[in-house]
Amino acid sequence: MLLAAPLSVRAQTKLTLQEALARALQVNNTVERSRIEVNVAEQNRKQLLSSILPQVNLTGSTIENSKEVAFGSGADARTILPATDWNYRVVLSQPIYAGLREKRAYD
Repeated sequence: MLLAAPLSVRAQTKLTLQEALARALQVNNTVERSRIEVNVAEQNRKQLLSSILPQVNLTGSTIENSKEVAFGSGADARTILPATDWNYRVVLSQPIYAGLREKRAYD
């Protein structure tokens, strides 16, 4: 019986209206989920707006072959498999301006 008394005292803690409201907002899962959804919506808005900005893509690769292969001789020699083969590509693209259609659709 001695253990039951402290538990009942804790269970009967009195809160003011402001304290009860603050506590309800802290432990309410729906409120926390809504806060996360607001952040997701903001990130989606930024992603939509980024689709109308210029974009730069850079890709590249390097291949190291074990042996260089060529045919022909002298000035007429042609390499068909170089010892080191590489390629790089830079692409700059600008979407066609559509009067901020994406921004208006989001708003």
